[in-house]
Amino acid sequence: MKRRVDILLIFVMVISIFVAGCVGVEKSTSPPEPSYSISGSGGNTGGPLRIKRIELNFQNDRGEITVPLNSRLKAYAVIRFDGNGLFRASWVVDGRVLEEVAITVTYGNTLTIWTSSSTIIPTFEPGPHTLTLRIKEPKPHFKIPVIRYFVTGKEAGKQ
Repeated sequence: MKRRVDILLIFVMVISIFVAGCVGVEKSTSPPEPSYSISGSGGNTGGPLRIKRIELNFQNDRGEITVPLNSRLKAYAVIRFDGNGLFRASWVVDGRVLEEVAITVTYGNTLTIWTSSSTIIPTFEPGPHTLTLRIKEPKPHFKIPVIRYFVTGKEAGKQ
């Protein structure tokens, strides 16, 4: 009887390992790409973080774009800064928060933030839309730009 229970337990363990390996577990050979980069060797790294300039663009390197219905859209912000500290912001489309960003900045003078690969900028509704980066910390002393995109009423490749 004990041997039968042991064999049954081993069978259940083997099946559960097999099923766990088949159910949505994606193995990646490379680490995920970060959605930001910090560059530059200049700038004042002493003192609190202070935003000096912000530029927002889409993947076409412009602040405006027209895209087909249900297409993939990416955006990025180039932020010039001095000092170091916590940077917190949200990507916002038409007043709705899409993604939260929190980065500890300790060096450099330029921070480039992309919308992450898992964030989907909505292109399922035709018409004009706005996108901005709402900065929570540190509060900039100027107005953050808004960039605009237009979604056409047709999907790519369809007449």
